[in-house]
Amino acid sequence: MDKKTIIYVVVAVLVVGGLAAYVFTNKGQINFPGGEEVVEEGSGTSAVGEQTADGTSYVTEDGKVVNSDGSEVDLTVEPGSPNAPQQSALVTGDVPKDAIEIGISSTGITPNSFEVKSGKVVTLAVASTDTQTHLFKFTDPSMAAVAIGVGPGETRVITFNAPKDGTYDFVCDVPGHSGRGESGTMTVK
Repeated sequence: MDKKTIIYVVVAVLVVGGLAAYVFTNKGQINFPGGEEVVEEGSGTSAVGEQTADGTSYVTEDGKVVNSDGSEVDLTVEPGSPNAPQQSALVTGDVPKDAIEIGISSTGITPNSFEVKSGKVVTLAVASTDTQTHLFKFTDPSMAAVAIGVGPGETRVITFNAPKDGTYDFVCDVPGHSGRGESGTMTVK
């Protein structure tokens, strides 16, 4: 192999390894596309609230997004950690009715902007609409925990309470993807 080929192989291995580290299941384990059971979107309930989709954090009756122990999710922690909002298992049926549906492909993120109300429950349904893996993520550290990894043709859901008023940029965090237009903004009012 020549040096150029070796460099491409090393970069590819690093990208795949980085993606694997980001794409978490609802239990914080690494999720390899095709390596998990696909489940139908549901509305599981527990003593702490109701889920918008199987595997997501719970929403209490008073509109707070919490994890299974009843503690409010923290938007500033590492994605997939126990205190972060949890992304769903693969969604094969309908997405939750109030979800903001977001498609990511090599041509961009659609819609590339949306508006939500501060403090209100936000449910995002993110889908890879091409043959690539994508990682939807906010760039602001105050939203670091909101990240969703999707493989080709996959859809996943995440639920959280909208932060304070402002504009929050989001990108596909796979190296090189935001540079080709996979970006947008969430406006909170």
